[in-house]
Amino acid sequence: MWIKIISVALLASIKYLATLPYALFIGLEYREATIVVIAGGLFGFVFFFYLSGWIIRRVKRLKPAVCSIMPMSIRQFTGNVCSGRSTKKIRKKGAGKKRFIVKVKKKYGFWGLIIATPVLLSIPLGAFLANKYYRKRQHLVLYMSISIVLWGTLISSAVSLFG
Repeated sequence: MWIKIISVALLASIKYLATLPYALFIGLEYREATIVVIAGGLFGFVFFFYLSGWIIRRVKRLKPAVCSIMPMSIRQFTGNVCSGRSTKKIRKKGAGKKRFIVKVKKKYGFWGLIIATPVLLSIPLGAFLANKYYRKRQHLVLYMSISIVLWGTLISSAVSLFG
């Protein structure tokens, strides 16, 4: 039984939307499954939020050291990441993704990320984006926790209603 609960909690910490039907499918009771899914989502967000902050800080700290020993040919191949500029070839490749992220950030912003993370994005991706772009926002973890609980309740109600 504990293995089922742990597997559901771990799945909820990564892909929240699909977890409740999975929990019911493997034999957890409805109330038990709902509680484990919400707890797993909350744990996953907090874990990945702080882990991504640690990773972002380490990358910023290591970037000058890595760039100082990187040969010029590799720097040019990677688009002069060390200087902050990119070559035209790399710019064309990554421009679409970058424009999409900027467009979504401007159009939906903080609240769009809070609402979309549990169901449209994965918990780790939402935690990373929240840490990267909004880590200084007050009550960020609280708002995301409320969103996870509300989505868990909504999904649970939908599964209960429609079977």
